[in-house]
Amino acid sequence: STTPSKGLTSETLDTNTSTPSTGQNTSFYLVTVEELEITLPAITGCGWEIYGAMSYERWTHHPDRTLDKTQARLVVFPPFLTDELNWPVYGGGNWNNNFARKGQNPGSNGPNAGECSIAFALYVRTEYKFEPEQKYLLHFGSCGWDKGYALPRETYQDPRGIIAKGNALYEHHRQGFDISVPPPFTDNVMRMRYVPSSTKINRSIFVAFKGTMDTHPLRGQVQRLHNPEKNIIIVGNGNNAYDYWKLLSETTYALVIRGHVSFSYRFSEVICSGAIPVLLSDDWVPPFDDLVPFHEYGIRVPEAQAHDMIKILSESDGIEERQKRAASFCQEYLITPWHQFDTLMRIALSRVEEKTSD
Repeated sequence: STTPSKGLTSETLDTNTSTPSTGQNTSFYLVTVEELEITLPAITGCGWEIYGAMSYERWTHHPDRTLDKTQARLVVFPPFLTDELNWPVYGGGNWNNNFARKGQNPGSNGPNAGECSIAFALYVRTEYKFEPEQKYLLHFGSCGWDKGYALPRETYQDPRGIIAKGNALYEHHRQGFDISVPPPFTDNVMRMRYVPSSTKINRSIFVAFKGTMDTHPLRGQVQRLHNPEKNIIIVGNGNNAYDYWKLLSETTYALVIRGHVSFSYRFSEVICSGAIPVLLSDDWVPPFDDLVPFHEYGIRVPEAQAHDMIKILSESDGIEERQKRAASFCQEYLITPWHQFDTLMRIALSRVEEKTSD
């Protein structure tokens, strides 16, 4: 028999202290690491990111977890596939900056899917024994850097499988079923220095962005709009005249521009700064969009209209209402990874909730 590797097991995450539900229709069954490694030995050499370990811990102690698989409407698998959802620091494409268990990168091998994710996804889809009408949740990061859909297409089309994914793209996303997951909020204590100004409605800067400018041509195009005299601040990381967190605390609009990939870590940072997010990324599904539609708290500018962005923002109304909604969205759903995990599970369980007639 195969002995599970020592990593995240019931010895480190004490399932006896969990408070599982009594098996209601909206409960979920969590496949443990031990269970998975016994039935799928190929996964024993696969690593874990900290973000994945944290979500596993959260769900181990979740009140809607049941220990009776036959009573669950949803099966949740350990999040081996959460590469590129980096926490507590942005990994810069290097998953080793954020690992919780050493081993092979489970999700990505450059632009290709990692061997761990290939074996894992195939096992779930073709070998795992589900109860009738059960659905399952796969919690993904990028899984194949760049476009991030490097597994066989069948993985993303299984009618039983809810795909909860970072860098969710419209081309593959099944609206009302799959879940677009936000990037973890890699908070910085420097942000707290500007809390007084970040809670103000009236701000001195109209629109701002500070970041790497060579990760996508769109960023260079937007940088040409920089005009300090009109309180439009769009600068590269090398510009020391502007502090990143101070800018976010003083700007009405803050840009979330796609880079190497369609999603951006600035999404959570911007929203939690009190600014109104302005999204320039045509194919990215805004996180938790079917829970709180992005247009309620942000503005989306098509990439082809980036040159007209200032005019578009100048003609926008409802500034104060959007700011309030963005701040609320942050505090309720984004501010910590645990807020994000709980929101993700809430949405997933709503997908499988038994509908009762009036």
